[in-house]
Amino acid sequence: MSTSSGDQFQRFAFVSSYDVEIDPEFPAAGSWAHTVHTFNRDGDLVDKFASNWGAPLALVVHPSDSESWVGLFAHSGLDGVSGVFAMPGSSSLCVSIGGLALVLNVDQPEDGALVASASAQQVVASAVPALLLVSTFTELTAFDGNGLAWRSPRLALDDLHILAIDGMTIRCTGTCDSGSSVLVEVNTLTGLPKSRTLNRGRNAWKAI
Repeated sequence: MSTSSGDQFQRFAFVSSYDVEIDPEFPAAGSWAHTVHTFNRDGDLVDKFASNWGAPLALVVHPSDSESWVGLFAHSGLDGVSGVFAMPGSSSLCVSIGGLALVLNVDQPEDGALVASASAQQVVASAVPALLLVSTFTELTAFDGNGLAWRSPRLALDDLHILAIDGMTIRCTGTCDSGSSVLVEVNTLTGLPKSRTLNRGRNAWKAI
């Protein structure tokens, strides 16, 4: 399992057909040298860009099979993971700013972006199977080489956190209705829970 860190482009173990510059310096000439695509909080392209809830994220994307372009992404205004992440699909890119995680095709930025999550807390990579996992406080969303693979049902009442990925099992912790800690094992291929174990205190765990 690989986790996100810092403000660098996170390639994980995926093969990407592009490079990314994060927060490039605005050109002294007063305009970008490439086509500019501006994304709002719904992942849609807009003519009049505004990021009213926080500083936007700027990227220069250099695809190997198409023209370079500039992307401006509006801030969510919330707390959450921020970063730029490679995906199992070689032309797919995940951009998260304040927990607003968007997924797009670097060769077709004019198509806009898919909102993977509006409250992402973790972005985690699995090598086998090749998945990019986006975790919120309550559920998981997975992307494979073909795009969206699955969205899990609600796995915890709150505080969901991915601990590890072991082949066909994703292990997470969270809190349940009683406020106690719960360990949840999730099927890597389907996103469905395989088991839930309740922490009854003093390391006394009980299947639920």
